[in-house]
Amino acid sequence: MQLPESFILKMQDLLGDEFPSFLRSLEEPSQKGLTVNFSKISKNNFEKIADFKLSPVPLVNNGYFVENFKFGEHILNHLGIIYSQEPSAMYPVELLDIEKGDFVLDLCASPGGKSIQILEKLDGTGFLLSNEIVYSRAKLLYENLNKMGFKNFAISCNSPKDFENINIKFDKIIVDAPCGGEGMIRKNNFDMSSYKQSNIETNAKRQLEILNSIKHLLKDGGKIVYSTCTYDRRENEGVIENFLENNLDFEIIGNKDFEKIASTGISDNKEIAQSSYRRYPHKHKGEGQFMILMQKLGNEEIENTNRLPNTFSILYRNSLKDFERNFTSIANIKDLNIAKRNNSYFALPENYPNLEKLNILTIGCLIGTQEKTFKISHQFYRTYSRLFLNKVDLDLENAIKYLKGEELDSDRKNGIVVVTHKNIPLGGGKIANEKLKNYYPKELRI
Repeated sequence: MQLPESFILKMQDLLGDEFPSFLRSLEEPSQKGLTVNFSKISKNNFEKIADFKLSPVPLVNNGYFVENFKFGEHILNHLGIIYSQEPSAMYPVELLDIEKGDFVLDLCASPGGKSIQILEKLDGTGFLLSNEIVYSRAKLLYENLNKMGFKNFAISCNSPKDFENINIKFDKIIVDAPCGGEGMIRKNNFDMSSYKQSNIETNAKRQLEILNSIKHLLKDGGKIVYSTCTYDRRENEGVIENFLENNLDFEIIGNKDFEKIASTGISDNKEIAQSSYRRYPHKHKGEGQFMILMQKLGNEEIENTNRLPNTFSILYRNSLKDFERNFTSIANIKDLNIAKRNNSYFALPENYPNLEKLNILTIGCLIGTQEKTFKISHQFYRTYSRLFLNKVDLDLENAIKYLKGEELDSDRKNGIVVVTHKNIPLGGGKIANEKLKNYYPKELRI
């Protein structure tokens, strides 16, 4: 591997005698991993049916190392049970210590691995605002979160600056900041031609600006994790040194367990050095990662209130009754809180914050869209399968055929159905003339 001389000199200085081991590790394949959505399957059942080699990631209850595994076509992926995630990238969410009922912000969320981890931990409670500044990446985030069947989240497409005048308070925030990406050098998709030392000071300035833009969003007593996938001290400990110097209402929180799976930081500030964590490929099973946990001081209690952007309108009375007719003999949706935006309809989470001033792309679960007729979304089949009146449960052979887009024989009565495997939803379909017409989206088929 041809490495920039400036990178080599910097890592020699950071690692000293360990540098030769680090350099050799960059020639080894990157470590693969996945997280498991245990709201859909028990841990014991998952480990029994997993037909590939796996071993647990330390401190990550639902994280596994995997080998020789083709993720994209696996049935567990299409069931929304697993998500492919690099092992070191799992740890910032673990450090944040998510609890059920928390209101959480994932500020730089795409492609969605950390948001999925957060939603797995919330287990249907609380709320996640998953934000991505770049619209094309926000669309990818939307696709990844939707296929997992979660319903207590919204996706926004805003810059950190947009949050400066927003009055929302979160229990937990994660800032996985845009960075130089040095920790990803041995991954196949790392663009070595884009690596420039001159970008690092610019990155550090932007990272500090991001923290300062969203610091007021944290409740008193709330916690924030700052993380990167780079090694440079200026983008890691240096950013935190500058932030804490000017924000005396924040303190660092260490976690002794993390000293078992990471090296401590590099700083003249002893507290930052001892309570920040670095992972290196020559010492830890995964790629490069930096992370630190901070807490906001104070004890003021604040309640969030449900409020949608003015582009959304909640359905009431006659409008709601008219809409429910779309589901006659299909599903019982009378207990859903439903909102409309243009021709799209959403099942809202039970709780959410004041989202009025944000660019919200989606909230809760997209039920469907009104075109010439009403079309139920793939997400709704996946997320609210329990509401459907008719279900077809397929064995593995027929489930694979369904995922390929094939039409299947069926002796069930005619009508719209939710299609499942082992009672876990795959998608939708329509039975007519003893055939199951396939509604699995073409772009997802195997």
